[in-house]
Amino acid sequence: MKIKLGLVALLTFCFMSAPVWASKLSEKLIEDAREACVTGEKGKFDQGRNAITTVDLNGDKTNEEIIDSSKFTCSTTKTLYCATGGCPITVIVNDKPTEFLAHKWRVVDWDGQKILLLAIHHSACGDDSGPCFSAFVLTDKGFRSVADK
Repeated sequence: MKIKLGLVALLTFCFMSAPVWASKLSEKLIEDAREACVTGEKGKFDQGRNAITTVDLNGDKTNEEIIDSSKFTCSTTKTLYCATGGCPITVIVNDKPTEFLAHKWRVVDWDGQKILLLAIHHSACGDDSGPCFSAFVLTDKGFRSVADK
């Protein structure tokens, strides 16, 4: 019985802590962020937890990568990666990056369609304050939003 419990605990730990395998492009983006901190700011870089998320945004059974620079920290500056307008969110689709600027983001499933929802700066909604959001879906032609019309 102890062996079974130990095996279950080990498997649970392994799956909970399994790394997200990064593409060469996402590794380069993270290395560039590290370089900006270490060389440019003479600081200590930390990638943070969950800086890379993988999710199938278009239903093609291939995960896209989302690199969230809000997870990055540099010990010598607080504004290297993010500012009042938000933080760069880079989505890699077929080795091509698309960058968004957002304060927060989330992928929402709406009847099987994945939607990238971004909390963006209030000025994008044409006012001085209050929440502002933008939604994108990934199609075979790229990201699509009402703002594209």
